[in-house]
Amino acid sequence: MQDAYVYQIRVYSGNGYTAYSPAAAPNCVYAPKGSTVGVVVAVRSTGTVYPVLHYGYGNWWWPVNDILAKPIGTHNGYTLYEANITLPDSGVQYVFKIYHTGGIYWVNVGGGNGQICAS
Repeated sequence: MQDAYVYQIRVYSGNGYTAYSPAAAPNCVYAPKGSTVGVVVAVRSTGTVYPVLHYGYGNWWWPVNDILAKPIGTHNGYTLYEANITLPDSGVQYVFKIYHTGGIYWVNVGGGNGQICAS
């Protein structure tokens, strides 16, 4: 496991998606409630990794859910993995936990929880 960062937030609509840079709480990426949102993490590793989106509702309240992100391509030597959620009314806060041979590598957004707010 060498390096990883949250690459992009994708907000899907009928004709594809709009990409946004991730934002850390208290800032937000806004998306319509009930829409499909993809959270994309970029990972550079020589071994097998399992990036899991670890998220909670609103201001990081329980319950917290885990979704395994799936590989979708590459960018500048990093492999991109995307996890899709349906955005609840409360919005979500998230981090990634990346399982690798050495343990778990945690990835946040600029030192804080990433946040997606419902509009």
